Amino acid sequence: MDESSAPGPDGARGPLARFMESQLAKAAIAESAGPPVDPMGRELADWTVRVVATTIDFLVVVAFQAILRGLAPRGAVQFVLDMAFALAYLTILGAGGKTLGGLVTKTSVVSASTGSQLGMRRAGLRSLALLGLAFTLIGAAVDVLLPLADPRRQCLHDKAAGSLVIRTGRIFPVASMTPPGPGDRVAP
Repeated sequence: MDESSAPGPDGARGPLARFMESQLAKAAIAESAGPPVDPMGRELADWTVRVVATTIDFLVVVAFQAILRGLAPRGAVQFVLDMAFALAYLTILGAGGKTLGGLVTKTSVVSASTGSQLGMRRAGLRSLALLGLAFTLIGAAVDVLLPLADPRRQCLHDKAAGSLVIRTGRIFPVASMTPPGPGDRVAP
């Protein structure tokens, strides 16, 4: 425990711990009012779904980079090609709102202010921010964990580009909790 989160002699928490507690409290209050929505009233994707979509996109980028590594010389040229492919994948597909991870998890990236498609410029900015944060451990950790405490479920790269991730459907149908009625047939 560091000094900013360790309890003081009177049991008081440090400023970092108080800040995180206040952010979690705000998120809990926001969630109790129903799931957060975008400007068009569509439900925002939750943290777990976002992590699954990002993992799928990461695996796609890594697989294509492995193919490129067999074709390109090693060193700086290979690094530039790797970053160019990742940026192109995330920007082009992200501008339409859907990457492969988004298709599988039934999510889409939209503008935070209008709820419409993000567009190439904002998708490019979002991709650059995502790649930049991925190069630092602290930046990547904050980026991944921020939606847990953010009322709009935004990562840092979403805030930089003014984007939101919405649900466009459900991966698995929501189970109905309605008990069978008197005329309903129930299987043995």
